[in-house]
Amino acid sequence: RDSRIVVLSGMTGSGKTTQLAQYVLDSGLLTAEAPCVMCTQPRRIAALSVAERVAAERGQRVGAEVGYQIRFNRLVGRDTRLIFLTPGILLRKLQLDPTSKGVGCLIVDEVHERDVATDFVMLVIKEVLLSKATQAKVVLMSATLQAEAFAAYFGGVLRRMTPQAPPVDRPMTDTAETTDATSGDRSSTSCDSDTSALPEPASPDTRMAATAAAAAAAVLAGALGAVPQPL
Repeated sequence: RDSRIVVLSGMTGSGKTTQLAQYVLDSGLLTAEAPCVMCTQPRRIAALSVAERVAAERGQRVGAEVGYQIRFNRLVGRDTRLIFLTPGILLRKLQLDPTSKGVGCLIVDEVHERDVATDFVMLVIKEVLLSKATQAKVVLMSATLQAEAFAAYFGGVLRRMTPQAPPVDRPMTDTAETTDATSGDRSSTSCDSDTSALPEPASPDTRMAATAAAAAAAVLAGALGAVPQPL
């Protein structure tokens, strides 16, 4: 409660993604001036599905107290206090309002993935958000986090979650019963090559943004370690 930034490390299945934001909402940590919580998810489908899950747990529909915002799609109402969004959307919000007005807690999930947008978000948090006249709290969390390195870099408090992951049943089926190995019809598969979906060549602006991103990643790499290269 007394720390501006907390680094949270916990195993997969411990409830970090779905439960922490709800705890912040219900714990009385937020104020009337900053009643909102923003939680990043590295992928758009994750932001949408987690918002649906949390809203269902609270017995509400998405767009009421819990919403989401991703590229080209958002479901947020005037009563929304918890928003799940991608790092790119959050970065845009921080560019428009570095003080993050109205946000009482900012949660950055899966920080170990170290994608370009998340690295930029962490730089803004370190260099701008924590130095401005704002009382927003920041939580960085991941299952495979270099916890000590992040805590040292941000000067935050390190916390570890140790609950056991719930058991998961894995029913096995005979693939011969569910797969027709003799079928040669591929008209309904999603693996066919489609050149219309290929990206266009990068524009000069895109290349310039990539150069800036590489510079930002290099800054963080010096303090937190090398950025994992994509497979």
